[in-house]
Amino acid sequence: IIEAPLPKAPLDTAVTVHWLAIEGVQPKIPENASVD
Repeated sequence: IIEAPLPKAPLDTAVTVHWLAIEGVQPKIPENASVD
């Protein structure tokens, strides 16, 4: 396992931004997990 070759790095990368909380309230958007 130690001498096994490393997997190739992904060529397509993406960065997304979203609000975790606004004034202490977590918005109900798909990127934020539900606490139900």
